[in-house]
Amino acid sequence: MGKSNAPIKPKDIFTHAEEFFLSIIQMHKAGPDNLRHVMNPLFASSAFAAELLFKTIICIEKGHSITGHDLYKLFGELSPSAQDIVRRKWNAVLKAREPALQDIEKQIGEALPRDIEGCLQEGATAFERFRYAYEPGPAMRFLLSDLPLVLRRAVLELQPSLGDRDKILPADELWEGTIELWAKGEDLDWATNDEHYNLAHLKMYGVGLLLTKTVDQHIHAILTAPQGVFLLDAALPEVSEKGLYVAVTCAAKEATLYLNGHRAQATTLA
Repeated sequence: MGKSNAPIKPKDIFTHAEEFFLSIIQMHKAGPDNLRHVMNPLFASSAFAAELLFKTIICIEKGHSITGHDLYKLFGELSPSAQDIVRRKWNAVLKAREPALQDIEKQIGEALPRDIEGCLQEGATAFERFRYAYEPGPAMRFLLSDLPLVLRRAVLELQPSLGDRDKILPADELWEGTIELWAKGEDLDWATNDEHYNLAHLKMYGVGLLLTKTVDQHIHAILTAPQGVFLLDAALPEVSEKGLYVAVTCAAKEATLYLNGHRAQATTLA
C-alpha cells in the first residue's frame, strides 16, 4: 500500500503503536517458560512501541511527528508538563515493581536504576540493539519493559479520546478532571419524597459514576476507579425546576462531590 501525503495525526501513530502494544501482551501470555525464547523480539517490540507512543505525545503537543529511534532523545522532546505525567506514571508502576526489583538486585549483585531518565539513557538504542542482537557489541540490559504501558497511559491522560484505559496491573492512577451533570428524578417531588431514585449511571475516561437519591433525601455518588469503589454521601440540598447540579472532581488522590456548586463531601482515593 502506498503512503499518503496527508499530515500525520496523533491517532495515526497511536493506532500503529497499539498493534505493537497488543503483540507485547500476547507474548507475555505465553508464560515465563516460553517467554525466554522470544526475549529479543519482545524487547525490540517494547522499544518500538515506546518510540511510537513518545511520537504520539510529541504529535499531540507539536502538531507534527518527528523521526528517530533514540528513546532518551524522544523523552527530551516532550514538554516539561508531559515529562511530568510520564515520570509520575513511571514512578507509580516502579513502586509496585519494587519487591521484584530488589530480588533481581540480590541475584545479580548490583543496583538497578529506578529513575526514568537513567533507564532511558541505558536503553536509548534498544530498538536497534535488539533488532540486530546477533551483531557484535556490548551486552545491553533492558529496564524499560513497563515503558509502553506507562506511555500509553500518559497518551490517554493527554488525549482520552484516542483509546480505552487498560486493565493491566498495577492499575493506572485515577484520571484527573471533573464529571458534571444535571440530575433529576422522574417525579415532581423526587427531592422530598421517601423514594429511591437512580439519577445517573455513566462512565468517562475509565471512571464510573453511579448517582442515586436515597429514601432519606441523601445523594450517593458511587465512584468506580482503578483504585477501587468509593462512596460520596451528602444531604440533598434544595433543587430547582432544572434539577440538581452535580460535579465530582478527581484531583491527585482525592475525589470531591459538589452539589449546586457547593462542596458537599470529599474522600481519599487509596
